[in-house]
Amino acid sequence: MDVQVTFHALERYATHHPEAVEEDLRVALDQALELDSALALPLIGRNSTRQTGSRYFLAGDRRGLFVLEQGASRPVLITYLRFGPWQVAFSQQLWPTGRNDGSTPDPPDR
Repeated sequence: MDVQVTFHALERYATHHPEAVEEDLRVALDQALELDSALALPLIGRNSTRQTGSRYFLAGDRRGLFVLEQGASRPVLITYLRFGPWQVAFSQQLWPTGRNDGSTPDPPDR
């Protein structure tokens, strides 16, 4: 995806991937799973009733979310929101790594 990457996004992503450069973020974004804001906002503990126009993408390793907004000429990757331990566990349970089809798993048998 042709996106502008902010320094802030690169800096935040580097806490999980210290050697990352801008192109690494573009590749990771291409491999990420786009989440509806109704799923993404509660996952990060934000108010889900406010519409922002942001797009949210779950990182392939399920350790954070990329946030995109539309810039003047192309999308802008404005940040990478790092997950805490419970958010990582929750996202890995709902979207096991390697499963980027946007679906949720079947409920467990009781």
